[in-house]
Amino acid sequence: MKTIQNNWTKLTSDEGYEVILKSFNINGEIKTVVIDNFSVTPLSIQNYDLSTIEIEEDWSNIFDSPFVEYEDHNFSSLSKYLSEEDYNDVLTIAHGK
Repeated sequence: MKTIQNNWTKLTSDEGYEVILKSFNINGEIKTVVIDNFSVTPLSIQNYDLSTIEIEEDWSNIFDSPFVEYEDHNFSSLSKYLSEEDYNDVLTIAHGK
């Protein structure tokens, strides 16, 4: 686990799987945007604050609490939940990952 650009957290497995996460204030609650390169729902917003959980070794708990999930990397769908600044942060990391 390492911190990358703009305080995003990046997890990488030996098999090449990646997850990039960051928490944002969404409608007065802290939720976490999760972007991955391997799951059925590679883009989601999860109902937890990343700073309050301990990520399990198999990463299973980062997908346990979905607020919304998407079956592709359709980042424009996040614009209705995030502020313009936060949405641009997601786009920057998504296109640079």
